Amino acid sequence: MNYTDYSFRMMRDRDFMLAVRRMAHHATSCPVTVPDVVRAVLRQPAPSYYVGMPYAWRRLRHYRRTGHIPYRGRGAGRRWVEIFSRVDAMRQRHGITDAEALSRVLAHGCASSFFIEPSSGVRLYHRLRYNSRKTKTEL
Repeated sequence: MNYTDYSFRMMRDRDFMLAVRRMAHHATSCPVTVPDVVRAVLRQPAPSYYVGMPYAWRRLRHYRRTGHIPYRGRGAGRRWVEIFSRVDAMRQRHGITDAEALSRVLAHGCASSFFIEPSSGVRLYHRLRYNSRKTKTEL
């Protein structure tokens, strides 16, 4: 994992945790469990796709060459299906190149979800909570 991937992952983790906290704060039912809140957050749109242009460009070129999308049924695969379909739609609508359409899709963000599986979301929540507590006690 290079620095860019790491910074995108940190942004995704931060946005995910903020969304979980917001959802838990606004929950109306008395006993709210972590899996329930995580599932609710994962159904909401995410602010970004959390992927850089060079990596997305390589994935798009690979998809154009082979027609293959890895992890198609899982979170990462669903992300690529959405990105590629938005690129195709933008390219046809505006008559622009793949690179320009991809850069517009990534710049405008507005992903339909965080593209995380619910079980992974619960693990991510607990890991982020543990790491934040550990950091606070070390200070």
